[in-house]
Amino acid sequence: MVVFGKKVRKEKKKWAWRGKKIEQAKEFQYLGYTLKSNNSHRAHIQEMARKANKAIGIVWGIGKRKFGHDYKRRMMMFDSLIKSVFMYGAEIWGWREYKEERVQEKYSKLGLEKYTPEYIVRKETKREKMRVEAGKRAVGFKEKFSERGDCKILQECWKERDKYYEGKGYACEEIERMREMGRSMKEELSVRDKDIDKQEPRSRISESRYNAEYRKLVKDEVPKYTRRESIKEKRLMARFRCGNEEEENNFWMDETDRRCRICWREGETIEHMLEGCEGLRESKESREEVLNEDERGLDWMKEVWKII
Repeated sequence: MVVFGKKVRKEKKKWAWRGKKIEQAKEFQYLGYTLKSNNSHRAHIQEMARKANKAIGIVWGIGKRKFGHDYKRRMMMFDSLIKSVFMYGAEIWGWREYKEERVQEKYSKLGLEKYTPEYIVRKETKREKMRVEAGKRAVGFKEKFSERGDCKILQECWKERDKYYEGKGYACEEIERMREMGRSMKEELSVRDKDIDKQEPRSRISESRYNAEYRKLVKDEVPKYTRRESIKEKRLMARFRCGNEEEENNFWMDETDRRCRICWREGETIEHMLEGCEGLRESKESREEVLNEDERGLDWMKEVWKII
């Protein structure tokens, strides 16, 4: 048996049923959901992330062979075969955001370095956090049991729900008024959550020290280059657009380590490689032009990669 409580007690009481000793455990699984004695969802989330990562290993190869050139279809495979694994039990834990949802970043990254900020990756791929759908599921699940207010377990759920509402800019009293008016909070909060999810990367990109000029490339649609058949060319475009091929973006490194890998004279930026690098032909195109999603700068990128 498991004794639930907010604090973990070191001492264990002795339990028995009809003369037989009952072992007190810290956790157990029920219908595939891991329940912890301290009421934490962390163990379940970690287990779902482990299974999702395992599924990635299987699905990735299939997607690469079947739809290697089609980014949209590969992400559809993620939603149906991997995301569904991770989201199991989201009706219970969906009020909060967990770092384990980075499993989506692992799948959607277009050959980018691990240090690439997640808000840039999400803006480039136009993928919303899985927290958005998890929150929608949690709201829908809790609304089904809204009439059972006397249940202590549900009362604890309401506390988590109220924190979630407040995080989306709604007061609990306002929620009740909207519900009395017949408005669906599931859809209302989903729209609000999506808006917040879209605004977050924009604000972080505008304040970012990494690839500060990326904000000039941002558009509302998935970049056209993701539809190219060549995986190598897609990765090349993504790496240049997201800042992986500019050493100057690595602000945590020493100044000497951020120098141009071709001439070793100045900090490595797109502007330097276009105008001042001795090892490259001078180009009249601007940063925005060579990094444009229409691939006009692809030949220039290939030239740089050959020398680097």
